[in-house]
Amino acid sequence: MIRRLRPMAKRPPVTRAQAAADAVASVRAEGLDPAEAEVLLAAWSRRDISDEQLEEARLALLNEPSVTASELLSRARAA
Repeated sequence: MIRRLRPMAKRPPVTRAQAAADAVASVRAEGLDPAEAEVLLAAWSRRDISDEQLEEARLALLNEPSVTASELLSRARAA
């Protein structure tokens, strides 16, 4: 018996807004406060900051506990 494979249905691409919402949901699922992440992800989903700037801000939040997302967003926009 010959088995025929059916082509997979193409999924629409994930938007930045969907990706940001998924990231915030993941932060919440871990029991963490997503407030700082929401600010940065919202700016990223609006394309106010680039992928690289988002990554730099993420690392800064991890390494500098006293810095806020708003401060990082101001830095990114100034760059």
